[in-house]
Amino acid sequence: MVDFNTKALHWGYIPGQHQKCLSPPIYQNTAFEFSSIEEAEALNTGKLFGHIYTRISNPTNEILESRVSALEGGISSIACASGHAAQFLVISTLLQAGDHIISSPYLYGGTYHQFKEQLPRLGIKVDFADPNNPSQVASKINNKTKLIYAESLGNPELNPVNIEALATVAHANKLPLVIDNTLGCCGYLIKPIRMGADIVISSLTKWAGGHGNAVGGIITDSGNFEWGNGTFPQFKEANSAYKGLSFWDEYGFGGPGCQRNRIPFYKNIAFSTRLRLEHLRDWGPCISPFNSYLILQGIETLGLRVERACHNALAIAKVLCNHESTQNTRYPGLENDKYHSIANQIMTNGYGTIITFELKDGYDAAAMLVNSLLIFKHAANIGDSKSLVLHPASTTHSQLSEKEQLDSGVTPSMIRLSIGIEGERDLIEDLEQGLNKVRHTYSNRSSG
Repeated sequence: MVDFNTKALHWGYIPGQHQKCLSPPIYQNTAFEFSSIEEAEALNTGKLFGHIYTRISNPTNEILESRVSALEGGISSIACASGHAAQFLVISTLLQAGDHIISSPYLYGGTYHQFKEQLPRLGIKVDFADPNNPSQVASKINNKTKLIYAESLGNPELNPVNIEALATVAHANKLPLVIDNTLGCCGYLIKPIRMGADIVISSLTKWAGGHGNAVGGIITDSGNFEWGNGTFPQFKEANSAYKGLSFWDEYGFGGPGCQRNRIPFYKNIAFSTRLRLEHLRDWGPCISPFNSYLILQGIETLGLRVERACHNALAIAKVLCNHESTQNTRYPGLENDKYHSIANQIMTNGYGTIITFELKDGYDAAAMLVNSLLIFKHAANIGDSKSLVLHPASTTHSQLSEKEQLDSGVTPSMIRLSIGIEGERDLIEDLEQGLNKVRHTYSNRSSG
């Protein structure tokens, strides 16, 4: 299978292995029966892969993991409870107190707050640097740095990142590059692993699920990074929880565990195996099998939905550029957008479904527009099949100071649109009637 849409429908699922059900079944159970005491011991000591307890793995979740791995181009994936859980599991697997992260500042507000407030409480320092300025990123690396982090398409800055350049900096310093590819739509728009990313995370709540009815996150391991390079001694050390198992010796390139699981000699699953067997097990942010089922249903139409929404978004962005009440309309697909050139380099199948713009008459005008829209729903989400509108400064980025908001690309009058799959003309007319109310109100005030 090569085509994205074919993989989205079929990868990782064989009906004959599941009572010939054409739709993946929901294995809504907690524990799995062992066939013998020997099998139980092998499963619980990491010698054998299989299902023990749904907190660690589950057949429905496994289908979802296999499918996303194929779409992202990774060797293995671990599904979990949310995008935030995915972030935390990566960080807890790779870092400890005293370690250091370099991150893009152009982040979803919740991620920025997690990095700015929560991680320092755990003794982990985070420095921010422009991800499209490799020299600035490199200048912040020190002997405690353990990873470089960025969003493939920043939210809400909408800045496509030169992942290849960032990967060059990371790998020259024996560091992994971690990319949040939520806005890359599971590889439909952006494929970070092809450009050198080592770990990709996503919120499956967004485009993958696409219907606003399930929360989930996922971590995809490229299988390319050499975790035994000395930067991460915990991968080489004997693990007391697994009777002295060394995750790198067992699951590194060509290791016995890779051979048992038919992993190509040039790939490894040390990171994903350690994350699942230690950190998913110990912290427990597992995804519900029912949520995995709902997300799998969404993934089947992911490519078609994103294609339609991208078409709508480009048409709407062009209208917003020309309305007298708006300014600074941002969409990578616009030829005059400051990131248009790099978007052409790293994005495929479209320029995304998020648009931001500002109201010339400030915060009150932005509030009036949000309250005037009829089809666009006012909600703190993106990637839904329904079109959504939000004022980031008062919602997703409200925990940040004014300076931090500006550093993240958020201004007091900025509006964020997440474009859905409704009729293009209906969405444009809804925005025009709202913007015309704003224009009429503020033109009357100025003339009065």
